[in-house]
Amino acid sequence: MIKRETTYHERTEPLKTGEKIGISLDGEHFYPTMLEDITEDKHLIVSVPLYRGIPIILKVGQQVQLFFFRENGRFCIDVQVEEIIMHGPLRLISLLPLSEPSRQQRRNAFRLRIGLSALIRSFNGNTIPTDPFALNEELTPWEEVLTNNLSEAGVSLNSVVSRKIGDCLHIKITLDHAPDHLEQIELLGIIRHFQPIDYSGKQFRLGVKFLPYSENLRRIVARFVLNKQQQIIRTELDSDYIK
Repeated sequence: MIKRETTYHERTEPLKTGEKIGISLDGEHFYPTMLEDITEDKHLIVSVPLYRGIPIILKVGQQVQLFFFRENGRFCIDVQVEEIIMHGPLRLISLLPLSEPSRQQRRNAFRLRIGLSALIRSFNGNTIPTDPFALNEELTPWEEVLTNNLSEAGVSLNSVVSRKIGDCLHIKITLDHAPDHLEQIELLGIIRHFQPIDYSGKQFRLGVKFLPYSENLRRIVARFVLNKQQQIIRTELDSDYIK
């Protein structure tokens, strides 16, 4: 279980049957549903979430997030789909909590949607190094991936390797500066979101939070994100002007 700062019983009113909640597959998009029951072994029974009236398909073993609201903010619990329950036409989902609820903060880092070449590999150990160059080279092989978005705080990317929330990654991202200048940065991160993105179970989307890194590297990432954002804005303005 991932350790969270917020203590469920001390700082958050317990969830109640009949409460409106939301399910998220990626930490950004929320699909409304309702908490139908809480079992004796603390499993959360919820209705299948909907998007514009269409059921969202979840699979047994899939890890998602459950969101609920209190007067002091929005809270999140990491959960895993344990069972799909059929009661006639009614379909319910049994969710196993993987973490204590944590209060969600507003995002303070601009997220740039961009596909960049990257390399990732997993690493283990009780002690996480502060420098990726301190890692032992005898790790799992590198996997070539593409990013979905990038910010100072983390990165989203697609992978063909099944991992789990809490896994640590060694990451190399190639920043595509214009014109014709490539720069590779090297960071460490921890998987905060994980979800299958196709029915074959062979493609996965990872949401990775960067572990603390140097101020110099932070400036490189921030400058890259800002420059690309400005290019996108200029392109959109030019397009609007031509129309």
